[in-house]
Amino acid sequence: GLLLDLRKSLPNDLRPTLAYASLLEQTGRTDQAIATLRQEIEKPGSNNRLRLALAGIACRSRQYDVASNEYKTILTKDPNDY
Repeated sequence: GLLLDLRKSLPNDLRPTLAYASLLEQTGRTDQAIATLRQEIEKPGSNNRLRLALAGIACRSRQYDVASNEYKTILTKDPNDY
């Protein structure tokens, strides 16, 4: 689809990945949305926006342990940002 093509053609732009994860969540594929974000987080130079998105999806799907871990990681990595 279009979002997958955009993710490939714009690897440094987070917007297609965030939109794709949101679409997956909205269509009931929460586990796939979380997996997609985790893959991106593992890449060098990942951004806290990805972790925030992952934590939000985890909260909405009642995976509070996952959300808590992501929030803790964000605060540990960049305590002055939040």
